[in-house]
Amino acid sequence: MPCNIGPTRKRYSISNDGSRAEAMAASSSWFPLGPGHTRAMVVLITVLCAPAVLANGGSLRLDREPLGPYVVSAWTEPAPPRTGRLDISVAVMKPETGAPVLDGEVRVRAQSVDSPGLPSIVVLGLGNGGNALLHHGEVALPRPGLWRLTILFGGPGGSGEADFALDVRQRAFWPWIIAVVAGLLFTAYLIGRQRRNGMPIARPRGT
Repeated sequence: MPCNIGPTRKRYSISNDGSRAEAMAASSSWFPLGPGHTRAMVVLITVLCAPAVLANGGSLRLDREPLGPYVVSAWTEPAPPRTGRLDISVAVMKPETGAPVLDGEVRVRAQSVDSPGLPSIVVLGLGNGGNALLHHGEVALPRPGLWRLTILFGGPGGSGEADFALDVRQRAFWPWIIAVVAGLLFTAYLIGRQRRNGMPIARPRGT
């Protein structure tokens, strides 16, 4: 669905003490955006959406490591790992040809090394991450510190496991706070500029 940042504009006339003045008003927003404002808004939206865009990538954790009769590669996101949800994608392959193995179950066991307790086990779904050849899922990492993730595979040709360690950091919330404050300041700037220029602030219909 296309997203139009700059609103459609129309011209109208207003009366003020017998004088007439033309003003630009947005038909679908609270205030009109000029070219400079639109560019600034695009930058702000890019900053807010950056984590979602980066989530499509991944850091290689296992590179064709032995997994019983097969080999396995694994990727995780975000990088570096942080508390919360960790995206993990796994490829199980035949060692001779590199052909993907799709007829088996892939599970991930996450165990905190610094705070031992019951591990969490997640079953990955084939194609859940958008790639039909990868097993994908999310693992919960509730606390910072050293974690060990183990890939468990079972299929008609055999089973196996491979693991790797992750140094998980505490998730930082300050980038989102800065983005929200920047958005509020930007909105206040636009409204203040319109008032200084004597331009009316358009209101949605029905208000």
